[in-house]
Amino acid sequence: MPQNLSKIEEKGMGLVAKLEAQILILHFPPTISIDKSHPLFVYNELRKSVRDKLYVILMSNGGDIPSAYEIAKLCRQFTELHVIVPLYAWSASTLLCLAADELLMLKIGKIGPIDPQITLQGSLISEIQPPREAHIPQRAIRDLADVYRHYIGSYEDDKGVAEAIVKPMFDKVNPFYLATHFYNDDTMEMYGLKILSQRGVEEKKARACIARLLSYPSHTYPIDYEEIENIPELREVISTKLIEDMGDEGLVNDIPELMMDLLTLNEPYIKLFSPLTK
Repeated sequence: MPQNLSKIEEKGMGLVAKLEAQILILHFPPTISIDKSHPLFVYNELRKSVRDKLYVILMSNGGDIPSAYEIAKLCRQFTELHVIVPLYAWSASTLLCLAADELLMLKIGKIGPIDPQITLQGSLISEIQPPREAHIPQRAIRDLADVYRHYIGSYEDDKGVAEAIVKPMFDKVNPFYLATHFYNDDTMEMYGLKILSQRGVEEKKARACIARLLSYPSHTYPIDYEEIENIPELREVISTKLIEDMGDEGLVNDIPELMMDLLTLNEPYIKLFSPLTK
């Protein structure tokens, strides 16, 4: 077994002993998004578990909305769900944070707006990139339209720039993607409300929380512990603690060290640790 994997397994079992609970590590490298295959990996790991307390150590830049929702649903089957975000959980992966009975964060930890991503088969502008599947924030589609509208419609003096540069680029964009973003916010809102409903959150508070998470101007706007505590719509729904305030120096040391080892991996790492792990 590679040395880093041995370290990860050793630290995972150490955290099981400290937290006295099962731990599911869901680590996705920055270049890999949650896709339709990942719920199966999570399902396979959780089949080994007992439906008691579960801690999920999460790092993800987001990805496919329905897949993130399926993972959140699988984790909600436990009597207690605690999600640990040492560094970040952006976009669709924030759904899993909403599913948690308790969100634990390092001071550098952050969740993100739940603005959806669009899955592109091939590139947005095919002449620039080779065909491949990619996830891009739906805001990128909208912002491109805004750029075009700004140059074409707002400033008479910029029409020459728009017609020479912006319009040819804009004309190469598949109109399907331009239309899709109008509906993705509704989709993410629906999944967010379903997750919060499973937690028993009052509908009015749930809608206010989701609306706030959809309102941020940037896909990667950092929503840290202080942001959550300072925004009533978030604070009333997302029960959050700082790991540094829990009085356990071991956790403050062990979780960052575990993340340092996970960050050396180029593939997703999805594994359940429990007292029964061999």
